[in-house]
Amino acid sequence: MIATLGKNLEALSEGIQCHIQAGSKYISVCTPPDTFGEVKAVSTSSANKREQLVLAITNVPQDRKKEHKIIVFADDDIAFPKNTVRWMLAAFEESKVGEVGTYQRARRINSG
Repeated sequence: MIATLGKNLEALSEGIQCHIQAGSKYISVCTPPDTFGEVKAVSTSSANKREQLVLAITNVPQDRKKEHKIIVFADDDIAFPKNTVRWMLAAFEESKVGEVGTYQRARRINSG
């Protein structure tokens, strides 16, 4: 799930590529209204990250929800090393784990 204002498409693109390289099977992008024009993205009534993420989760297709039980939240301007998601997923091997945060070093993508 990526909540974005959509103001820096280069940063968003790099962030999406980061998720793809990390093995993400489904990526949902949520934006404020009228952000991308022709690109299909769900939109909230305002630039509110909580509302954007709730809407993005709500719009994940049911077959994806059944197949993929874990959601990774990230801002649109953050990229992380290729193995980060794998490291986060390892914690879920313990049945009592329900949420994982990471102190992995993230690199802020330069914006313009």
